[in-house]
Amino acid sequence: MASGTTTDVNCGPCLYNNITVPGNVWCLSCEEGLCQSCADSHQGIKATRNHKVIPVEKCHHVASIGHLMSQTCKNHNKALDLYCPSHDAPVCSLCISENHRECKDIVSLDDVAKNVVSSSSFCNLEQNVGNLFKNLSQLKAERERNSKQLQSDKIAKNTSVKEMRRKLNELLDTLEEKLLQELSSKTGTCETEINNSLFEIELKTKAVYAIQSNISQLKEMATDVQFFLAIREIDKSVTTETNWLHAIANQRNMEELTLDLKTKPMEDLLETKSLGSVKIDRSRNTVPINHLGMKEAQIPLEAMRNKIDRIRLQQKIYIPLPITNMLVENLFGCMICSDGNIIFADGPSRTIKVFNKKGNHIKDVRVPGTPSDITEISQGRIAVTY
Repeated sequence: MASGTTTDVNCGPCLYNNITVPGNVWCLSCEEGLCQSCADSHQGIKATRNHKVIPVEKCHHVASIGHLMSQTCKNHNKALDLYCPSHDAPVCSLCISENHRECKDIVSLDDVAKNVVSSSSFCNLEQNVGNLFKNLSQLKAERERNSKQLQSDKIAKNTSVKEMRRKLNELLDTLEEKLLQELSSKTGTCETEINNSLFEIELKTKAVYAIQSNISQLKEMATDVQFFLAIREIDKSVTTETNWLHAIANQRNMEELTLDLKTKPMEDLLETKSLGSVKIDRSRNTVPINHLGMKEAQIPLEAMRNKIDRIRLQQKIYIPLPITNMLVENLFGCMICSDGNIIFADGPSRTIKVFNKKGNHIKDVRVPGTPSDITEISQGRIAVTY
């Protein structure tokens, strides 16, 4: 990968032939520089014709997001060119032989990554990043509002204390100072808690800015495959930050703080040694935390569709036939109702047989003809064909 200056980028093919030529462009797929001559040849070769190249001046941007776009298998150091839907993971050919022999519908990574920028997965990712900014901004605004409210509360409580102090004698000097010190202390405690939470929010905001910056650079410079691989890593970061939001939003240090001044002791001033007390009231914040789950990539239906000879039936429930004259070959129709009951159309006996979801026989319903099939119209009502 290129370093921070464009003068460090040389043409890879020329360097292979022991010729040092400055690179004009950078191939994102080959991950090497190309001079103008090699770039023209690169575009003329069928295998590399569709490779995405960028001006060499932008290589330092690629370096900052290169870890998100790696197309090399970390376990086998081979190209990641396949995708396993069962494990939702990009894999190389050696991964298939070692850990994915039983997995079905292995598809080309190129097919999975097609149109990834317009996929619902990427739309959800961008929306989640936007939600993170919105949630952090709302949380920050709420904490700042709470801070201002605390100051207003402090002023109001101070006024109350001063008004009562005016009516008292010299004994109030000591008691007033004690109460105001407690008020300032509790206010300071609240301010410290809010400032700590604001500091955490600022850190997370910077992290989200970094994520957004990576996305912007990916949209401009990454190939589809690199983009597909990168957004998976970015989504993990977004999910981590969202989980943090969910966790921190329910913690004590994010609760609404107000100051509650108790004045009852002032009424009994001559019988008490305290003017009152200051308590911190808490209430949960109402900032909604929005997050969309990361969906699987837009795998083409043709690559995922099961063929008929590969479908295997699995038994979900076993229903014994406790009625001696009830034969399986006489059952012309069957359905599972919305309430879980199972109904059979018994042709020869001209009955509709009802079982509960555990397979226990409930009742028989006589019908005027030989029932052929049944279907549910609404709960408690069925239609019968003869």
